[in-house]
Amino acid sequence: MEILFYQRNRFIRDELREFLDELAGRPHFAETIDAAITILNTRPIDAAFIEIQDFTDIGLLKYINQYHLSLKTVLVVENEFEKAISVIRKGDYGLLKCPFGLRDIKDYLTQEIL
Repeated sequence: MEILFYQRNRFIRDELREFLDELAGRPHFAETIDAAITILNTRPIDAAFIEIQDFTDIGLLKYINQYHLSLKTVLVVENEFEKAISVIRKGDYGLLKCPFGLRDIKDYLTQEIL
């Protein structure tokens, strides 16, 4: 299972790698939209966790909706940004609120993908 994480928090990467190794998952990390698109176009990604911090991040969702419709996508949002989600509700997304734990990621992966 190959998973894209579009997020800017470098501190959790090692923990995510270890955690996903137990689930036979392979994480791919991107801090920019261009890097995320490159990963999507070169890897068989099964799921994507997309951190939404501002409206520029929605460009990645637009790309996913246009070229990767079957991709399981989970939006990671701050509470105040959750209100803006209604703008992009036309897509099929899970929703993960900050702060979140590894258990929350596992729940999405095991229920939504497997």
